[in-house]
Amino acid sequence: MTRSARSQRGFGLVELMIALLLGLMVIGGVTSVFLSNKQSYRSNTALSQVQEGSRIAFELLARDIRQAGLTGCGNNRVAVVLNDAEDDWWSDFAVAVRGYEGAPSGTGAPAPANLVAAEDSIVLKGLEDLGVSIESHNAPSAQFPLNATTNNICAGDIVFVCDPVQAAVVQVTGPAVAACGANTTVVHNTGNTQTPGNCTTNLTYNPLDPNGANCGSQCNNGPNAQCYTYGSNSQIAKASAVFWYIGTNPVGGRSLYRQRRDTRNNNFITEEMVRNVSSMQLQYLVDNANYVNATAVPPAAWTAVNPPRITAVRVTLTLEGDERFTGTNATSAGDVDRKIERSYTASVTIRNRVN
Repeated sequence: MTRSARSQRGFGLVELMIALLLGLMVIGGVTSVFLSNKQSYRSNTALSQVQEGSRIAFELLARDIRQAGLTGCGNNRVAVVLNDAEDDWWSDFAVAVRGYEGAPSGTGAPAPANLVAAEDSIVLKGLEDLGVSIESHNAPSAQFPLNATTNNICAGDIVFVCDPVQAAVVQVTGPAVAACGANTTVVHNTGNTQTPGNCTTNLTYNPLDPNGANCGSQCNNGPNAQCYTYGSNSQIAKASAVFWYIGTNPVGGRSLYRQRRDTRNNNFITEEMVRNVSSMQLQYLVDNANYVNATAVPPAAWTAVNPPRITAVRVTLTLEGDERFTGTNATSAGDVDRKIERSYTASVTIRNRVN
């Protein structure tokens, strides 16, 4: 009986405490491994977000940089006949690249409501698509019969027309919007049917005044008519003018934005391209010398008449992940958020300016 009772008495207090301690050590180790793995997962997720955002941002922005100044026919003689073309950033197509360090300034400069003024920004102009070819050009009647029966050119669109000799930027005034996409003739008359409208039907390139070239003369059949006529199979395509900048997004953070002018409806379309882009810094390669900030670019490079050539743009983007407590950078509010942050740099060549 004594031996039986002794064998059934169980653990003592000391043994129980040792077992509890060992159990807590095991649980603590498992918990530590779990928390470490969770933190690694969150950090990797944040890093993946930053890397994915940077790839998308560079791909989209580089696409517009590469095609800046593209006329479709490989020439730099561009006659812009839009009314007051030099007064607005989106209509001054004689200047393909315009950079700003800090808040944009000057006549007609971009001014989005959510712009972060401390960051760099850039205006880029070129072609939006491949376009179509023209059958002929009736200069006095300001008409381009097209070879294609379907296209995406509508009244109000701003288009490039080009051949190997020169290019012109005009606004389509007809036919009516109802015929959009099915019109076989593009009209570029003057008048007030569209905004900004055309100052002339004369598309002759004037090297002394690319913006508003020959606005005082109209194409006619008279003895003094000196209007340039585009030949068969010249190209016509929609023009693109975009403004890239850093802006505040709807959730209070920062994003990379792209703004463009909808000339059909006379308003601006602002698109949030990539979220959590906190900073953009830009430098410009002028005449293949050295990369410089926008304020150090020669002022003539931002003009249309015999400018120094900006041949490439160096872009530095800083991005943040969504996950908190994954980085070591302190915010202005202290060490609360500590989101992971990375900066990436890429140089993008302007294709049609490569010799």
